Amino acid sequence: MPKRVPPKTCKQGLLSILFLVLFAGMPFCPLCAAGPEEAVAQYQQAVRLIEELNVRQDDVFEIIPRVRRAADLLLHDQFETAGEILKYAVSDLEALKTQNPITVKLQRKYAWLELSFDLFLKLIYLFLMAYFVPRLPSMNRMFHEGRVTWTGGIYLSVVFAAAAIFLSVPDISRYGTAAWAFYDIQIVLMTVCGLIGGIVPGILCGIGVGFFRWALRPDAFAMIGLAVMTGAASGWIGRTADILKMPWAKIWAAGTAMGILHGLVICLPMISYLPWHYFLLTAGGLALLEGASVLMFLQVAAAVLRAQRQAFLERDLLKTKLLFLQAQMSPHFLFNALNAISAVCARENAAQAQGLILRLAEFLRGNLIRKEESVTLKEEMSVIDSYLEIEKARFQDRLKIEKQIALDEKDWDFKIPILMLQPLVENAIRHGISKKEAGGTVCLRMLSEKEGILMEVTDDGVGMNIQEIAERREAGESGDKNGGLGIGLQNIDERIARIYGAAYGLECASDIGKGTTIRLRLPRKAGSGRC
Repeated sequence: MPKRVPPKTCKQGLLSILFLVLFAGMPFCPLCAAGPEEAVAQYQQAVRLIEELNVRQDDVFEIIPRVRRAADLLLHDQFETAGEILKYAVSDLEALKTQNPITVKLQRKYAWLELSFDLFLKLIYLFLMAYFVPRLPSMNRMFHEGRVTWTGGIYLSVVFAAAAIFLSVPDISRYGTAAWAFYDIQIVLMTVCGLIGGIVPGILCGIGVGFFRWALRPDAFAMIGLAVMTGAASGWIGRTADILKMPWAKIWAAGTAMGILHGLVICLPMISYLPWHYFLLTAGGLALLEGASVLMFLQVAAAVLRAQRQAFLERDLLKTKLLFLQAQMSPHFLFNALNAISAVCARENAAQAQGLILRLAEFLRGNLIRKEESVTLKEEMSVIDSYLEIEKARFQDRLKIEKQIALDEKDWDFKIPILMLQPLVENAIRHGISKKEAGGTVCLRMLSEKEGILMEVTDDGVGMNIQEIAERREAGESGDKNGGLGIGLQNIDERIARIYGAAYGLECASDIGKGTTIRLRLPRKAGSGRC
């Protein structure tokens, strides 16, 4: 009986024979590789299927980049490698051809749905950032001061660069290092940083984002250069930190210009095989979308700043009302007014007494009853006239009133904040003329200028030490022994700066024994100063 060979020994023998056959046939393998004709035929077949299936709109297998790679290899006579690439590309195209058309449509819908959802999330991120960034203490102070210091510029660029990098991490974790290929939230944030901070913060932000992109893809020179160029260009366009002064058209134009630059960087490499209408739709749509995002960001931030300013104004209005009740409408003032009316009545001048009572009623109504935060210049002058007539009856020959008014007819409708001018007139009488035994003259001067209106109140009373008042004000003390002078002027000065900007405020000049002049210029539009 023949001896049986173990199965394991048979398998080893078969493997040895197979190895010898393959080793012997290796020299002939290149003969089986794709030749030039076969590779070209595969390329033509791939192009035909791409055209037939309209793969440009639904390249879920990334077929076009592979076919372009194969074409480059064919031009360099690397037919074997090109044939391998084309073989798998044609196989994927055949699979796509046999796929159910309904499935293709669903995939396309899912792709658009995912793109829309990602865009919605990014807009939400931008909205939240625009809402919270102006509330950061350093940012808030910079916006209200209207200037960007070197420290503030570095802080601004660090905040926006960090936000741009952080908000791109979720996309990179999902789609890889080319996550910024379409809608790029980094471009939007770099543009906003440049518009707010100027050239230097814009460039610093662009360098930070560019370094991040270089760390991910050192070969992506175009995207790295785009980051730096976006920060520099938007900084040159903006060059201001006053969001409230930026025209929305300028913001839109800057954002759209950066979007066009981004769209060109993305689409130009594909222009050789991308239809022109797809090219225009992609680049133009991206430009409009990123321009709208920049506009939305700055409009939301501006709305936050306006809300903060409104809160400041309401707080100042309450402070002004309290100051008025505590200092100006004290019982002392009312007693003086009523005593003056009583003295007129004692002289049996009923007509004058009736006029003074009406003036007092008008004065009280104008300062206590009105609710609005601003009044016309005509309304303010009516209250001042009522006040002056009462004080004139009180001081009689000791008080002289002069008015030098050169205003156009339309200037009487000019809006000024409530209790802005009348306290200056009262300050001149109370702290200047009343303390001078011989009395004096109060001159009210108003002049229409090209940029706004000049208002000036001058008295030739006892004068005051401006330096001493300023030092007491910084120390938190009253400006004078009676209180109200330093506090009142400070209150008005702060309100002017908050409403019109830091470039505007009271100008005080005084000589002891000679009198005081208080001057202020108000622009025709609130917020036209630097805030």
